[in-house]
Parts: sequence; C-alpha cells; structure tokens
Amino acid sequence: MKSRPGEPPPKAVHMPTLPDELDIDPLLAGMLHLAMYLDLSDDRLNEPDAACRALEKLGPYLARFDDDELAELSAQLQKIAAHAKQSRWPVERREFVEEFLDNCGLGAEPEE
Repeated sequence: MKSRPGEPPPKAVHMPTLPDELDIDPLLAGMLHLAMYLDLSDDRLNEPDAACRALEKLGPYLARFDDDELAELSAQLQKIAAHAKQSRWPVERREFVEEFLDNCGLGAEPEE
C-alpha cells in the first residue's frame, strides 16, 4: 500500500524474535506475532473491522484450555513480558503481551 504525498508510510508492527532460551511454545510465539501485527499495525495495512473480528476469535479457542494449560500460557506470557521489559520493547508491544489474556477475556476474575 502506498502513502499519499506528504503522508508517512504505513507502520507495520512486528513482535521482536524471541530467543530460544526463553523456551516459549512456538505456536504461542507465532500467534502473538500475528495478533500483534493485526492489532497494532497501521490501519492502512489491514481493514480494521476485519482485523478486530479475527482477533476476537482467539478468546473462545483459548478458553478451551483447562486450568493447567491456562496457567502455563500465563506463565509463558509473563516470561515474554519480562523479556520485553528487559529488552526495552516499545511500550505498546510490552502492554500488548501483558494484557493479552485480559483482552482475550481470560484475565483474572474480578473480586466481589
């Protein structure tokens, strides 16, 4: 997609490559990379409503995990978030990882 004259080029947001030492499930890493691209990239690269609808499909699939699987997913996301902070990822990318489960509807239950 080309920019109009005087307009900056569209910004594609990619998650930095995760080092092997983090021992992150490759499916999780790939899913996060695609989700981050769809959610944070310039709207001129993706049709925003279609990207949103695609992202909304993640929660119901992740909700199929049992408690142990969700705990492991959460632990891996915490490792990625700690790595992101240490590696000084841009704030929007760090927050994307930190808030991923909440945004998928799988965050902590509110206290009553």
